[in-house]
Amino acid sequence: LFGFPRLELAGAALATVVSRALTLVVALYILHYKKRMLAIFIPSFKEMIRSCKELLYVGLPASMTNILFAVTTGVVTRIVSVYGPGAVAAVGVGTRLESLIIMVYFSMMTALVPFFGQNWGAGKLDRVHEAQRKSYIFSMVWGAAAFILFLFTGKFLGGIFSRDPYVVA
Repeated sequence: LFGFPRLELAGAALATVVSRALTLVVALYILHYKKRMLAIFIPSFKEMIRSCKELLYVGLPASMTNILFAVTTGVVTRIVSVYGPGAVAAVGVGTRLESLIIMVYFSMMTALVPFFGQNWGAGKLDRVHEAQRKSYIFSMVWGAAAFILFLFTGKFLGGIFSRDPYVVA
């Protein structure tokens, strides 16, 4: 370990903080010096308020959408906790499997946002409506396929995460 003691969980936390700090420093360096995308100046109070309003107009609904999944998972876990640790473990397994399915939806939504924005801005609403229609169809097919997959492989997939028969069931 290059002379360092075993840090275990504290080491993992420290490595995370250090790697994220280095990523931040490198990203800021590139954005400022290489891409010339950052301007360092102190805005007036009025400009700051206007900028904050613009950010919150987009950022607040987006952050609420991102928080919603975590909050609902917490609420469901709390409700299930009255049935014991096995039930909480089962919900944890289900949540992780559900996250794998939902990642596909998030990827599609992330790709559609700039597509919609560019085509809407260009006045090509027919392309926006067509992409919207196709995304609805894809979502329904993907959801049905996930349902069928979990219906027939649920116990096998649950068994990957736990050996406890109560949790798997």
